[in-house]
Amino acid sequence: MTSSNSADAGRNACLKQALSLLARRDHFSTELVDKLIEKDFSREEAESALKKLRELRYLDDRRILEAYAAEMKRRRKGFLFFCKKLIEKKARSLFSDRELREAYPVAEERVIAKALAAKMRWERNEARRRLATRGFSADAANG
Repeated sequence: MTSSNSADAGRNACLKQALSLLARRDHFSTELVDKLIEKDFSREEAESALKKLRELRYLDDRRILEAYAAEMKRRRKGFLFFCKKLIEKKARSLFSDRELREAYPVAEERVIAKALAAKMRWERNEARRRLATRGFSADAANG
């Protein structure tokens, strides 16, 4: 086997592994690269796989951001918690502050915070503190 064939085989195996990971759940591109490297693929192979996945529209960080924000809203987590989780996934650097706020607007965060405080029957001062521990921004907790 020539080195070219060997390189192609490595890229194909990496792409197959990436598809397998995406079949289980969506991943941000940064997560996917890390997981592929953990599986002993080179960064070059991982980046090649990501390029192909983007071409095929199997990988779209913006779409995943929207879905992840929706999940955080369903779970009644605040914007700061959402940002913390993106940092843990090494995906925070993929998006601007504006993009994050478009995915999880302050107005929606306020509605979720208000509904949660009402459901839990927290008094105003207690609500601020408890909402802060759930990652709600001061704007949402005071709204």
